[in-house]
Amino acid sequence: MQSVHKKIKGFLFKEVLFKGSKSEREYVVLRTDKNETLRLYIIGKNMLFYDIDVFENLLNKKLEITGLVDEIRGHLRIGINSLEDVKIIK
Repeated sequence: MQSVHKKIKGFLFKEVLFKGSKSEREYVVLRTDKNETLRLYIIGKNMLFYDIDVFENLLNKKLEITGLVDEIRGHLRIGINSLEDVKIIK
């Protein structure tokens, strides 16, 4: 899948992805109204230890995220430039 610039609405959660692989760990994901799950990351940042802390105050809230959507290792993800690309809806 080629990267596509999109606005997507959904709720932010923590979820364990890539079960059984070296990459298995808890990630921050956006779950849309269509039940799609997209891993959220900041473009250009090493998210290994960074993402959960940065997004902690946004968890379990309805958001609108503007970013680049693509697919890697069978999982959708959305990359943002900064937290300014995230808008709290409720």
